[in-house]
Amino acid sequence: MDNADDRKYSDSKICAVCGDTALGNNFNAITCESCKAFFRRNALKNKELQCPFQQECTITPITRRFCQKCRLAKCYSVGMSSLLIMSEAEKERKRRKVIANKAKYRAVSSPPQECSSSQESNSSDYRSNNRLSSVETGVQTDLSCWCSSSRHRSAPHERSPSPRISSDVYCSPSISSSPSFLGGYTPMDATQKKLLNELVLASRALEAPVDQDVDLPCDQLKNASKSLLDVINLTALAIRRLIKMCKKMSGFKLLCQEDQVSILKQSCTQMMLLKSVSHFDPARDTWKIPHTPGKLSQIQVEVLKEAHGDIYEAHENFLRTFDLRAARDPNVMCILLAIALFDPSKQDIVDRPTVIRHQEMYYNLLQKYLDSAYHGKESLEIYQHLIMKMVELRHMNEDHIKVYLEVNPSQVEPILIEIFDLKPVKVERG
Repeated sequence: MDNADDRKYSDSKICAVCGDTALGNNFNAITCESCKAFFRRNALKNKELQCPFQQECTITPITRRFCQKCRLAKCYSVGMSSLLIMSEAEKERKRRKVIANKAKYRAVSSPPQECSSSQESNSSDYRSNNRLSSVETGVQTDLSCWCSSSRHRSAPHERSPSPRISSDVYCSPSISSSPSFLGGYTPMDATQKKLLNELVLASRALEAPVDQDVDLPCDQLKNASKSLLDVINLTALAIRRLIKMCKKMSGFKLLCQEDQVSILKQSCTQMMLLKSVSHFDPARDTWKIPHTPGKLSQIQVEVLKEAHGDIYEAHENFLRTFDLRAARDPNVMCILLAIALFDPSKQDIVDRPTVIRHQEMYYNLLQKYLDSAYHGKESLEIYQHLIMKMVELRHMNEDHIKVYLEVNPSQVEPILIEIFDLKPVKVERG
């Protein structure tokens, strides 16, 4: 479309496709929001569209819904270009760039905020308001206690040093023994291997048999009919283990106490959803729960049907469409957990630039790891798929949090009450 036509459509504020009120230039043509969304959804599909009439449909705000073929043809005829449609990976990179730019602007234009547990008054108020009653080996632990023992000593909004990797990471065999690296195509460098090894070591807390933390024997758990409430309470164990994992991540320990609690509380649901991918058995539509070596119990995914809305359908689709190469690779899943944890879009983050840097670091690690395990085209295919899955994960997160908010706090584990800030149910008196 030439500049004269562009100005003509812009001045009239009329959609060039259907004649509805236009909002702006979309994919090289002035269109309404509806035609913009329609073109984005359909332009890249290989599906052969059919006209139910004689391929001469007049496209108006009313008739645009009746014939996709003629509507798409009209989109192209007015100059819309499919080359301008961003892939999910490109959109995700743009989203992260926008978040990073906003954080940089706030850091420059705003005075530094306090982000330290050194002041006793703030620390005491914080502990009373943000205590996680996580029970580990029968002893109640306070998140603020282990947060204060972290190595974070830098002032807020001060550029943090590169994450330090503990010495026990250097001798871990997890990378060299991984089958993926036997056929690697672009080997990872030493720094990347150390970072991945740190994640692998930290994630061992997630893989311990359930019997170590749950008194219920495998046979009893296997034979019991599990309700949604039973599954919700089992996630308390997953959260306690996620806390253990985070405590072993050097990047997490660099954050101030407030940010540690904030990102953990807001990211744990997404991290649990990712872990559900690793345990999913598509043949039986169940999650496999490891007990003692050689013993497994199973939980039916359809237990989610007890929740309101389309939780079950969305979750099952997420599980079944997850690339099996990634789902069966513990290294990939470890990196995705770290990406979900360091999410700068979460609320109430004081040192957002540091969170952004760490998420970018893990996105880069994911790409480098895939490059080492697969040919270029296959690596890119898996990476773009995982980007889309992380976007889908954020969309699912809110609905899954609602499941926890709807339960009676008196029926769930204390740590769930703390994580999701559950309020006591009010009993109406007649």
